[in-house]
This record gives sequence, structure tokens and C-alpha cells, in this order.
Amino acid sequence: MKDRRITGYPAHFENQSKAYFQELPFLIEATIEKHGGIFSHAARNKAHVEVDGRIVTGQNHLSSADVAKRVISIIESGENL
Repeated sequence: MKDRRITGYPAHFENQSKAYFQELPFLIEATIEKHGGIFSHAARNKAHVEVDGRIVTGQNHLSSADVAKRVISIIESGENL
């Protein structure tokens, strides 16, 4: 995971006072950075996609269509990245 660019929903966007937050098994930003990855995100409620080789990640549900398009593009390119 070292030096890989990854996105996800950062903890500071979550409602940390809610019970669900206490049940999260890990915090994505802290976990990525702990393993040497590069975590990035856009503003809340904005789509954001990171592509690092064949790893494609989206920040939130708004990123889903872009993630799918990027995955399809990688598959169609036939490149073994």
C-alpha cells in the first residue's frame, strides 16, 4: 500500500456522535496513512476518484459512476498495469 493514492470518506465528515461511528472497525484515512498510502478527498458531497495503477477508489456514493467508468476503461485498455 506504500505510496498508493487512495480516497474514501474521511472521519471528519462523519457524524462522530452517532452510534454507527463507534462501530466502524477502522478509520480509512488513518489506516491508509499508517500503511504509507496517500489519502486524498474532495469537499463533502462531491465526487472524487483516485486511480493508481489498477486500484480505483471513490470517496462516496456520488463517485460510483466515475469509478465504474474508470474500471471499464482499465479493463478495455487491456494494459497489464
